[in-house]
Amino acid sequence: MDNLHYFTLLSLSDLLIAIAFITALKWFSGLIGNTSAKDELSQKDNPAFGISLAGSILALSVILTGAVSGEFGAFTKASFFSSLLDEITLLIAYGLFGIVLMGITRILFDHISLPNISIHDLIMQKNIAAGIVDAGNMLATALIISAIMSWVESITLYGLWPVFLCFIFSQILLLLLTKYRVYIYRRTHQRGSLEEQIQQGNTALALRFTGQRIGTAFAVTATSSLVPYILDELYLQLGIWFATALALSIMLTILEATARRIILKGINTADEIDKQQNIAIGAIQFTLYLAIGLIMTAVLG
Repeated sequence: MDNLHYFTLLSLSDLLIAIAFITALKWFSGLIGNTSAKDELSQKDNPAFGISLAGSILALSVILTGAVSGEFGAFTKASFFSSLLDEITLLIAYGLFGIVLMGITRILFDHISLPNISIHDLIMQKNIAAGIVDAGNMLATALIISAIMSWVESITLYGLWPVFLCFIFSQILLLLLTKYRVYIYRRTHQRGSLEEQIQQGNTALALRFTGQRIGTAFAVTATSSLVPYILDELYLQLGIWFATALALSIMLTILEATARRIILKGINTADEIDKQQNIAIGAIQFTLYLAIGLIMTAVLG
């Protein structure tokens, strides 16, 4: 058997394990939420739960892309089985690790970022805005985790520790971003809060809020290219990584505000989204954040 056949079998094993994790996510999601995914999807026809689960599936897929090595080297029969065992072990470890991190970020988001509402309870009440916000949180976290895995360079079991540390920094960053949005909303609105808007099912606001988080995650991925990974100076590099990621997040906000004022000139976006719940305007802002985040990744990465 030549190297190409060995590589094909190795890649196939990665694909099968990844698909197994994705198909099992419905069970994990129901277990974490203490509910039946089957009942929510087919009996209650809960769109919010479907959106949340879809976001989780996409998020886990993104994380797994960061864990798959895809390395192509010279194989012998003995080295192939050794490589296959290592690949399976690492992919399962990182897959389970990714699911744990997704569970942690959901808890942090629900109890610390937006403590005055329960995203989980709102999803069970078929609140589509809550489903969008939850899916966006999962995907934003996954994008950052995947970028961190690429930054660490060597996907080994020892690499789980720096990935976890970067995950903590990413959650702090996303927490600051959420608190900033909550503060800005309260400052510009005499009545109500961002959390109350989500609770009332404001889909337009959920789209804008989610777009900023995912766009920020895309921008933050460029940090992996700007900051070198040096194992001997890990904690110093983590500090630099966080500072750089924060700077890119601020840059994204400024660029989006500039583009919005040009593209949506003459339109009071705050009134359209917050009072009229104009999904069209929310979708445009969602796209602007993503577009600018992707451009920043391409230019800086």
